[in-house]
Amino acid sequence: MIRRTCFSVPGLAALCVLLLVAGRIPDRVVPGPPMQPRADAAIAAPQVSEDDSSLQIDLDMDGDYDTSLLQQWVNQIDGQSARLSDAIRTDFDAYRLGVPLNEIPDPWVDFDGSVTVTDTGLRLTIPKNEVSTQITWWLRMIAQAVGILSALAVRISCYAFFSVGAALAGPVCAALGGFTGTMIYQAFVIFVDGKQTDPGEWAKALAAATAVALGATAWEKGLNKFAKEQMRPLYEKFSTWVGNMATTMKSWAGQTALNALDSIKNNLQRFADLVGAAFEDAFNAITRPTDWPADSVKVMVVGDSLSQGAEGDYTWRYRLWQWFAANDVTVDFVGPYSGTKPPQAPSPPTPPPLLGSDSAGTAQNPPPPDSPEGSSGGDASGASGQYAAGVGTFDSDHFAAWGRQIAQDKTLIRQEVATYQPDLVLVALGFNDMGWFASDADGTLDSMKTLVDEARAAKPGIDFALADVPQRSDIGRPDLVTNTTRYDGLLADAVPTWSTAASRVELVDWSTTYQCGTDSCPAGYDGLHPNALGEYQLAHAFEETLHDSYGLGASVPAVPAQVPTRPTPVPSNVTAESSPLGVTATWDPVFGALGYTIRVRAGGAADWNEVQLAANRYDTTWTTDGQQWEYQVRTWNGDARTSDWSATVSATAHPQTAPPPSDIATHGTPTGVDVTWTAPTGPYTDTIDRYGLLVFDDDTAGAYVMTFGVRGTSAHVDDLTPGHHYEIAMNTWNAAGGGIPSGGPSVLVG
Repeated sequence: MIRRTCFSVPGLAALCVLLLVAGRIPDRVVPGPPMQPRADAAIAAPQVSEDDSSLQIDLDMDGDYDTSLLQQWVNQIDGQSARLSDAIRTDFDAYRLGVPLNEIPDPWVDFDGSVTVTDTGLRLTIPKNEVSTQITWWLRMIAQAVGILSALAVRISCYAFFSVGAALAGPVCAALGGFTGTMIYQAFVIFVDGKQTDPGEWAKALAAATAVALGATAWEKGLNKFAKEQMRPLYEKFSTWVGNMATTMKSWAGQTALNALDSIKNNLQRFADLVGAAFEDAFNAITRPTDWPADSVKVMVVGDSLSQGAEGDYTWRYRLWQWFAANDVTVDFVGPYSGTKPPQAPSPPTPPPLLGSDSAGTAQNPPPPDSPEGSSGGDASGASGQYAAGVGTFDSDHFAAWGRQIAQDKTLIRQEVATYQPDLVLVALGFNDMGWFASDADGTLDSMKTLVDEARAAKPGIDFALADVPQRSDIGRPDLVTNTTRYDGLLADAVPTWSTAASRVELVDWSTTYQCGTDSCPAGYDGLHPNALGEYQLAHAFEETLHDSYGLGASVPAVPAQVPTRPTPVPSNVTAESSPLGVTATWDPVFGALGYTIRVRAGGAADWNEVQLAANRYDTTWTTDGQQWEYQVRTWNGDARTSDWSATVSATAHPQTAPPPSDIATHGTPTGVDVTWTAPTGPYTDTIDRYGLLVFDDDTAGAYVMTFGVRGTSAHVDDLTPGHHYEIAMNTWNAAGGGIPSGGPSVLVG
């Protein structure tokens, strides 16, 4: 499509050939990393001098630029024609654009000479025997010399704004340099001929040529940033340079040449003011569809915990909805859920699942908040949580759930799309696939492609915005860091190839927009999940793609400098009471609390033991009768936001749990362990329902205690790691709950 458009625009064919062939880029560019500004390659005033044999024009270029690359370009010019003027004309001919007076003006003057790279920049040398005394020759020669030096200087200065190795640098900088050289030459001669040029027409011509040659992907991958932030200062610099040239040539170039240079200086300044907007208009014309539904756009958010949010969150979905509303874009968010994840309900400890059941061997304690996601499910039955106080009624429908993986949603998305018929699907998945070992980077990419294909099977004309995966703070998982980095690169390369004529796929840059990484995570409350700042950032990334690629919304505002502070009061009504388990501490739930921290100590002890909780209840178990326990609680709303501690409360334990079994014996097998025991006798043993068999891997860093429910007096646990040592313990579970455990002999598996 881009090539077809390129060659259908009058006057652009030559530039298209140069960009598409010399730049060696496909219809849909697959560029390298997003562009980052490098050191500015400043351009000083040119110097004109002569000796007995030649005339020299020196262009000093201060700053950081690639001299070896500049030398390659100079060699190409010097080697492509017998005479320097022929090489310059060939270069200018390649950049004839569809603007008035675009033909290379005649008579063209011929001369030989050379362009060389000096220690400080560029030099154009013309032997004295090539110099004519005719004023027309002088004016044309000045125009040609200034043009070719400008082309090279703009091209290398452009490179200085790009990341080293960025794929866009070659075609973009070649176009800017060639166009600028041709423009300056033609503007010079046109002025001498008594005519005028329109800088706005030149800006539109450059933008249109670049847009049809490079396509939408180049714009989204960084050309937009370059056009908005760097083009104006680049051409302002050249406006100043041309003015300086007029000063240095004053003694010998003649008043006509000086007037021409002064006119070009003014036109370049005006061009600098217009070129950024011209680029945005040109790329909007090829990237922004006009076929969105007239009434409203149906949008489905497909995601995990970062998208569903927890009770009390605003969520990035709400911030995106606000952006749509502010831009007068009517949208209909669709999906099977509407709420956030509700807070965990308080409950006593539950007996371990029986050995052989699907959930047997679950951790005795749930993963802490700094585990990959603090969830191992993906069950979205809990989607009834409320939003932050002050969030009014908004269209909150979605298809996002805590713990959700692409591996799960790729089997569900077809039905959801068939049911809700979205026009646009916003997907933010992948962390849990890699975080919970469902797949590596390549497998996660395969799952994402399957999800896209399955959604298209339900609605062929659907469009997508796919977010990459941000890094989280370090949790000792180098595999997660490596896989995330690799996946993001693979996704960026793959997305441009997934679009079809009927169904577009665009990338959303979460990985750099969201301020969260292995070293720090200021936009997340727990090293991963977004706080109020992070919600704005995640929404902002989607807004940029929806605006730049899909034409939705008039503008994308910056992320606010000030964001709401999450209310974090001290928990109230904290109590501690003796219970059949031991002691139970409770308190009133705090709306929007992301969790709680309780600290516990035996009565009279100096040191506290802190425990992170999700619900407003804590049970002290495995305690002896008559032991006093003390408690303090605080609200936890992230690593950097907690309340003060509550006042101390205490209670004395009088547990009604049963004693542990006796005579525990263990025997290692090739892949597991056999355990036998004797049933206990005594108080509270008459209501024993099962035993808890606790297994802990001594040789695995960060291992959790696995707890299996068993009945009878023997059990076999399989699927353990051969060569590892395991600690074994057992306790009883009766009507009151779990009692104090007793240890058995450790065992070597294998």
